[in-house]
Amino acid sequence: MKGLFTVFLVFIFVLLSEAQKVTGFVRNSNGDGLPGVNVYIKNSNSGVISDENGYFILPFSKPGDYIIVFRMLGYETMENEVKIQSYGNVTLDAVLSESALQLNEAIVVADNKDLARSVMKSVRDRRRDFLKGISDIRYYSYRRQTMVFDEPRHVRDSIEKAREDSIMASLGYEKLTPKEKRQARRKMRRIKRGKEKAEVDTTFKDTARVSFVDEMNEILLFTYKKGNRYFEEVIAENEYRARPPENYIYISIGDEAEGISVDNIQYVRHNPYVFFDQAESWEFNFYKNTMTKDMLTAQPLVSPLSSAGAANYRYEYAGLKYIDSCKVYILKIDPVFPNDALFEGYISFYDSSFAIDQVDLEINPGALLYCESFHIMQKYKKPKGNESIPVETLIEYTIKEGKRNIKTTALCVHMESTTSPDSMSYRNRAGEVRFYEPFALERDSAYWDSCRMVPLSPLEISYSKEIDSLRRWYGSDEFQFRIDSTFNEISLLRVLFRGIGQRNSKKQTRWYINPVVSQLNFFGIGGYRHNLSGSFRKRFTNEFLLETDGMIDYGFRNNDVCGRVGFGLTYVPQKFVRTFVRFGDYYDMINQGASISQIFSRSNFVRTKTFAISQRMEVINGLFAELSFNYSFQKPINDLELANWSNSLFGDLNDPIDFDLYNKSEIRLDLVYRIKQKYMMKGRRKILLGSKWPDITFVWRKGFPGFLHSEVNFDYLEFGFKDYMKLNRWGTSNYAFSVGSFVNRANLRVVEHKYFRGSDMYFFSDPTRSFQLLGPTLSSSSAFMQGNYIHHFDGMILGKVPFLSKLNVNLAGGTGFLFMEQNHFRHFEFFAGIEKRIRIRDEIFRLGFYGVTADNNFSDAVLTWKIGINFFDSYSRKWEY
Repeated sequence: MKGLFTVFLVFIFVLLSEAQKVTGFVRNSNGDGLPGVNVYIKNSNSGVISDENGYFILPFSKPGDYIIVFRMLGYETMENEVKIQSYGNVTLDAVLSESALQLNEAIVVADNKDLARSVMKSVRDRRRDFLKGISDIRYYSYRRQTMVFDEPRHVRDSIEKAREDSIMASLGYEKLTPKEKRQARRKMRRIKRGKEKAEVDTTFKDTARVSFVDEMNEILLFTYKKGNRYFEEVIAENEYRARPPENYIYISIGDEAEGISVDNIQYVRHNPYVFFDQAESWEFNFYKNTMTKDMLTAQPLVSPLSSAGAANYRYEYAGLKYIDSCKVYILKIDPVFPNDALFEGYISFYDSSFAIDQVDLEINPGALLYCESFHIMQKYKKPKGNESIPVETLIEYTIKEGKRNIKTTALCVHMESTTSPDSMSYRNRAGEVRFYEPFALERDSAYWDSCRMVPLSPLEISYSKEIDSLRRWYGSDEFQFRIDSTFNEISLLRVLFRGIGQRNSKKQTRWYINPVVSQLNFFGIGGYRHNLSGSFRKRFTNEFLLETDGMIDYGFRNNDVCGRVGFGLTYVPQKFVRTFVRFGDYYDMINQGASISQIFSRSNFVRTKTFAISQRMEVINGLFAELSFNYSFQKPINDLELANWSNSLFGDLNDPIDFDLYNKSEIRLDLVYRIKQKYMMKGRRKILLGSKWPDITFVWRKGFPGFLHSEVNFDYLEFGFKDYMKLNRWGTSNYAFSVGSFVNRANLRVVEHKYFRGSDMYFFSDPTRSFQLLGPTLSSSSAFMQGNYIHHFDGMILGKVPFLSKLNVNLAGGTGFLFMEQNHFRHFEFFAGIEKRIRIRDEIFRLGFYGVTADNNFSDAVLTWKIGINFFDSYSRKWEY
């Protein structure tokens, strides 16, 4: 009897533990199965597509009342209500009615493909008219993006264990009495059983995989489009973040010795998997020939409506429907090249006007950078004259990261649109592309409930409530104290490997001392050196930032002490104004950009005692300047006792540079002008968004004789420009050019020369800043001219070859030259190679194998093979080279 009862319990458990699902067939009015039907839960991210027989299986995570939507282009959309119980499955069949008449009604030509080609010819004839019709337009829009993680249950369990620990920590578990600890454990058990609500919901269904929202944002805004220029006026935005990240806007502007690096001027929190953040990224205008989407594909996407469409697509007539008695043709779109940046799916067009009605397309998976799949659906207004305006865009894309699947849904609804010239008045400042209204970031949930165009799904509602709860908790003094206490905790592990510090969130201060492991320098100048460094910073309520850092180290072989200290204040954050003071006595690199084989050799170091002050700021939009004064006492290190291992490792490169001791007073001016730089204003913050034009650079260095006993007397001028270009479908190019000269070298020391990066034996270094076969590091005390260029074909050639296109390898090639007046030096080099694009989680890089040849007036031409690695920056959306 007991055995039967056990079997009965097991049977019930199996029934209850099985995930609920709805199954069925989707058929047309003739009873034939319909493949490719979108079957999904209304107002959610959960959905499937029917198979070749029209069969579908739609899983559910929990019981409840749901509306299932059946949708397919060319058929009337159908909705059915279902009730999901806590056990058992539901069978649901659907019959979709054609929104067209019989397919053969419009087939008056001998072949479907002939009709499709005829329609597409008429569409292309009208394409330019529709482009002009919306060249100037204003939208009032609602946008939402939701990122859903789907991962194995055991992974989620480990995350929940960490959350459980955090809840116990929030109860102050370690500081409780034994009686209070028992009460806390009971509270935790009640939370896990669902009898009591926690700040974070830790209960999940007993399924093999778990889905949850990881990130969400919604925004309400006006978008103004004038030709190719966009401007966005944000009325409201909710980023659904529990608390803003630290260091949101500004950090250092670049290396002190190398001048300004505009790309490092700020830090902005960025998720590489969120692709749509500005008007340009949201726009999928199929009336254009191509659409550049750097985060999706390496090459621009070719529109099926483009003038080159006939060479890249196959078109087939797929049906007919009527909208208000107007015929609408449905065409099936197939790409000719399976791994090229092309679309596949369906587009419908109005008869007579040949404007777009709907778009339902996917991008070739083989062309995608991050995504496993990308699907876009668009609905357009009924055309009025030359105005063909999208009213709704729904985008879904999936990314696979290990065992985790990431699905992002992006929705844009244009609630209003007008092309009236009277509506195109907006805040017009050069370079500005987005502006936030004063209270845009402070809208409450009631506001969003009143203006949200599309209701939130159950997963999104749960996430929204969780974020609201976390915001209240994170904003409390108790939480800030606990977080500070965690950061301020001192342990042996932290002392050894992580460093120790003290933070006060209320006063916005923090100091830090580096860990023991980074204090040990076994390969220092003259052998082992012990280094102790730290920092302090304070952020003020007006967004000012005070930064200090210091370093002191001791060399045991030569019994010498070195150190340096710096103080910086960043103020006027919209202009990135920063004053920095540095002084110290330390070993400094002569050439910050030396080759790997030389950068740590003793020939690249001098002893310097220095005092420097610099002022950095953005003068006008895009023009960044740094003016610095440096006083230093330069001394060679040839009197140091060097370690034997350094001579064995670096050989002849280890011989220190010999020169007479001297004092130097130098003024340096660095200018970088980023033409037509785009930016957005978000409160007091200015966020830089880059430019499509070249960066122009200028450097002036002046050595002042006699000032503070300075012994140098020289003037140096350098002019240059560099750019990253996308040559439509032909790939991307990087180039850099510079020319400079010491126009006065009355007293110029070797340390002050212009240095060029040497070459590494097997490593392919950045070809826009270095040479591959230049030999050791070179320096110039006279005039020079340098040019570098590299082009990546991004599948334009090999992507068209059937077998090679599957390998996803691309061609690259380039050249470089260096002319120096000194010794009449001339150097030319050329290189070519193949590159393979690789993605590891959110990092994308190219692994390349290159052949390099060079010739100069001091050595004969040679051929060398090298390996290089090139990383993709997901924020700037550019490759390193």
